[in-house]
Amino acid sequence: MKKIIIGLLLVVFLVGNALALRLPYVPSERWIIIDSRITEFEAVNVITKIIDLDQKKGDIRVYIYSPGGDVKAGLVIIDAIKTAKNDIQVVGIGVVSSMATYIFASCTKGKRVLFEHSEVYIHEIFFSDEENLTEEDKLELEKEQSVLNLILIKNSKMKPEDIKKWNRRIMPAKKAIELGIADGLYEKEEDKE
Repeated sequence: MKKIIIGLLLVVFLVGNALALRLPYVPSERWIIIDSRITEFEAVNVITKIIDLDQKKGDIRVYIYSPGGDVKAGLVIIDAIKTAKNDIQVVGIGVVSSMATYIFASCTKGKRVLFEHSEVYIHEIFFSDEENLTEEDKLELEKEQSVLNLILIKNSKMKPEDIKKWNRRIMPAKKAIELGIADGLYEKEEDKE
């Protein structure tokens, strides 16, 4: 009886830790979920999973439902996506906002889909304490914004004037497809046949 209780406690401990660590994928599966703010911690998790899944041949699918987050952390995720040997499919669910939009757009062209009622949102980089920014800080923010704009221009049909027009505006899924951020709407596997 004592061994059963110890075994159950071990299972509860392992499952609890897996949930606490937010391990949103099973290693035998070929998918990753980004369902929170993009942080350095989230970037390390996503990159580790991409590296792990990229060891075997086959598409890797990323599901994104995120309000965005840290630019530098997002750029590292984009670097991992761009250097993966396998194609990275992406499915946008609900809100794909800010840095999450750039990650979404950077996945493999032709394999970027949104759910019908998903929304995409882009905006210029902002800093909550802008009046205290030094000139050096402002130059760094401008440089990061240029990098993000180039990512959209390279991975979509958007031109600089489109980026300005859609700054701080919610873009429905069909508009994101029209602008080339996404390639289509998500369809169930049996619907594709």
